[in-house]
Parts: sequence; C-alpha cells; structure tokens
Amino acid sequence: MLLQHDQPVAIVPKVFELLCALVEQNGRLLDRETLLKRIWPDTFVEEGNLSKLIFLLRGALGQEGSSGPYIETVPKRGYRFIAEVRRGMARPAKQPREAEAPSIAVLPFLDLSAGHDEEYFCEGIAEEILNALSRVEGLRVASRSSSFRFAGKGVDLAEAATALKVAWAVEGSVRKSGNRLSITARLVRVADGFQVWSHAFNREEGDIFEIQQEIASAIVDLAAPQLLRGAPVIRRHTTNPEAYELYLRGRYFWNRRPGEVVQQALECFQKALQLDPNFAAAHAGIADVYATLGSWEAGVLPPAEALVASRSSALKALSIDPSLSEAHTSLAYVAHHFEWDLPRAEALFRKAIDLDPAYTGAWHWHSHSLVAGGRFGESLAESSKALELDPVDLMLTFHMAWHYQMARNADKTIEYATRALQMDRQRHWGHYFLAAGYELQGRYEEAAAALREACDVSSGNPVMQAWYGYSLALAGNHREARSMARVVLALGETRGHFAYEVALIHAVLGDFDTAFNLLNRARVQRSGWMSYILVDPRLDIVRGDPRFPQLVESVALKNRSSTPAGVA
Repeated sequence: MLLQHDQPVAIVPKVFELLCALVEQNGRLLDRETLLKRIWPDTFVEEGNLSKLIFLLRGALGQEGSSGPYIETVPKRGYRFIAEVRRGMARPAKQPREAEAPSIAVLPFLDLSAGHDEEYFCEGIAEEILNALSRVEGLRVASRSSSFRFAGKGVDLAEAATALKVAWAVEGSVRKSGNRLSITARLVRVADGFQVWSHAFNREEGDIFEIQQEIASAIVDLAAPQLLRGAPVIRRHTTNPEAYELYLRGRYFWNRRPGEVVQQALECFQKALQLDPNFAAAHAGIADVYATLGSWEAGVLPPAEALVASRSSALKALSIDPSLSEAHTSLAYVAHHFEWDLPRAEALFRKAIDLDPAYTGAWHWHSHSLVAGGRFGESLAESSKALELDPVDLMLTFHMAWHYQMARNADKTIEYATRALQMDRQRHWGHYFLAAGYELQGRYEEAAAALREACDVSSGNPVMQAWYGYSLALAGNHREARSMARVVLALGETRGHFAYEVALIHAVLGDFDTAFNLLNRARVQRSGWMSYILVDPRLDIVRGDPRFPQLVESVALKNRSSTPAGVA
C-alpha cells in the first residue's frame, strides 16, 4: 500500500502496478513499450492509457508537471523514478475482516484467442481451479454459478468481490493457438486491490493439469496459508488432451441447460469416451444427462429407459474413480427417482457430500429425498446449505419454491417464484411455481394465467401444458382442461410418460377411475413423481379413495415416512 504520513493513499490497482514497476527500477529508464506490457500483459491498449496512469500517479504522490521529486519524463522514450528508494521491512498490511475465514472467488478467465471461440476452455480451466480450491479445508470458495456471473471483459473486480463477499479474487486470461497455450493468472487482495501474485504460462496443451495445479497451489500458499489445512489437488481426468477438451465442451453446454444444449453435452461426453474409454468424469457427465432427460421436469426420455442408462454410466464412472462426488450423486438420483429406494439414496448422497462438501448438486438432490420421506425440516437445512454455497443459482431458487410447494407453504412458494422471475422471466419454472403458490391459496384464475405464460415462454413444453390443464380444471374450465389432457396424453403415448400429470387433471375433474388408471401407468413407467406420492399436495383430492393405499403399497416406496401428508 502507499502511505503518506502514516495514512493510506487511495490508489487504483493499475496505478499501483505502475508505481511498483517504476520503483523496482529506480533510477533506470523504463520505455513506454515495457511499461505497457508490464501493466496490460494480455491486452493491446493505446499509449494514452499509460499517460493517464502517470498523471494519476503523480497526483497521488503530490507531484505536479512532468518533472519533480518522483517521476521524470524522458520525451519520446519513457519514464524514470528519481526519488531516493531504500529497501526495508515492509509494514504488514491490514488484513481484511474475512482473513479470519479466508474466502476467494475464481472469476472466469478471458478468452484472448484469435477467434474468440475458446470460451468453453476458459470456463473449464477456471472451474477446475475453483473445484480444487473448494476441497481445501478452511477456505470458503464462491461457487461456480455465483462467480461466473461476472464473465466477460470490463468486470469491476472490486464490485464482483463485494457481491461475492470474498477477500481474494483470482482472474486470468487464455490465448490458445493450435496446441500452444498462453495462460496468465493473477491473485488480487480485494481490500486494497493489490496484485499479490501474477504468472504467465506458455506451454503445450497437454500441460494444462500442471498449469492448473501450479495456479491453485500458489493461491493457497499466498492467501492466508496458516489458516488452511491441506493442499489443492487438480484432478487429472485423462491423459488425452483432445478428450479433455471435449469434456470441457460438454460441461460448458451442460451448465447452460435446459434445452438442446443437453444433447450437445451428451455428444461431447460420448466423443470424449471414444478417445479415452476410462475417462471417469465423462461417464459421470453422461449419467447426469440421462438422469435429467428422464426426469419429470424434462420429459424427453421414458423414465425407465433413462434409469438404465444413467445407472450404467454412474456405475462405470465409480468403477474407474470411486471418489467422484458427481457419480455418487447421479446414482443416488436414480435410487430415489427411479428405484424409489430412499435409504440407499440417502447413503449415496451422504457419500457424495463427504467426498466434496462444496458440490451443490448433492445437497440439492438430497433435500429432494428428504421431502419424499416427509422430513421437511431436514430438507430445508440441506436446501439452505446448497443456497449458501450458490446464492445466485437460478435452479436452486426454483428448488426452494418447489420445496415450499411440497411443504404447503403458499407464501414462501410465491416469494421464491417471484425471486426467480426477477432473475429470469424467460424460464418457465418461475411462472410454474408462481402458479403453484396461487393454487395453494385457492387463486385458481391467477394460477391458470401464470401457467399460460409458462406455456408461452417454453414454446409449448408438454410438462407446462399438463400443469396448465390442471390449473384450468381447478379454475372450473373443464372443457379446455379435458382438451389439454388429451393433447398431453397423446404426447405421452409416444414418449412413455406424462401419465402422472394427466392423472391429476382427471382427479380434479372428478374422473377418479381414469385418474387411478393413469397413476398406475405412471408407476409402471417409473415416473419420478411416484416417489413423492406421500407428500404431493395435489394428490390430496384422491387420498380418501380406497384405491390410494393400494397404490402406495404397489409403489413399495422404501423408508416411507410416518408423517401424515400435509404436515410440514
């Protein structure tokens, strides 16, 4: 830091970098080109930017004009620091409050490649470093979703760090040309904007794991190492650089789900496995994809088909690398939603969390299993932990609305649905959960309007159409509700699902025979919704029918809760 009369002088990071460069070469001329490369190593800037920094630095030092007690201008050449410089013990900088619990954010690296088409690679590098740091005990790491909100050029580092509530930030850039990599990484102390460490790597693409390991290790060594336990370890997924690049592409698409990107992710993972069949993380990626495609939310694959594919890929991943938290989570998801085995699901989720406490997916889906067992308080604790790790994740905001829907808390359902809509009105789940909250309050006309909006923004998603039909039935529009039920059921005939959703429409219409026939069809189809039949408030209308206990027995939901439906 810069002090005058023992008082700190406010100075922006780039100006401070310029001061350090000049002081380090005290008495020597530094030409403009050298200074430009030192201060902006990865970006081409005009010389006028350097002149502006010199002006600001002189102002901070109390110097006027082009010559004075500190900085001398050498016309048409550069600058020289001319004041006396003595080396001594530096005063310890005042540590930020967060130093008691070290916290850091890894921001997405900038893509400086000629074609600007390596964004997936830049994200992947940053994400792997983030994942390694998150496994260091004692270090709080801002989640991927939260950190990656600040993607792109022009990011205000102080603003990002303040929003993420971290004391340290890592940023960098990547230039990729053929098999050559040029990666620059920087560690910045947020309190004063001081660049604690910076390094440029110029290596072959195959050295990417070594580069990531060096960056992560340097960060831990510099960011309050005395408070941390353990060292960061970058997972070396494969020895094939091309397979690894395909995997990064797959994760890039996967992180942008739902939609066609899920299929693109699957294709990337499959191509990676063609190059390296023992690539455990790629097998885990495929397990994630199939579990998602077979879920009631997506409605793309028949659940039974998705069950086999997801379970097979997860088991293959674990046979290669038993430490993969993602694979344990996928297997737990299958045990819960397709096998309806809650004890096994819970054990697998616990294993996943033990292996990687920072993996929000495990906390998220474990809370689902707790809801299915009627353990709403425990579920809320798990959900809150996931949200604490990833406070701005849209999917987790949807999840909180779902939790409160199942817990029959209308106000909270509406609160989180509204929050989700404020984050993104073009995602249909926000409208869906807003409708769910209205339904719990008996505001059926408003629920139908919200679900009509969900159908519009999702371009007629069958799941949204089904729940729109349900809301129409609640609102008394039986004719249109029956029409919507026929449309969705026809889609289900070819896809092998949607029977559960249509059953609820018929239940509201009073056609219990058709409703139970469809619920039994959903059981045969292995619909994930069947794991929630003890708690789903939309089934209350049929719980008094003598066929409902028989349905529950036929589902054979293991570890059924003794908590009566509706008690949260």
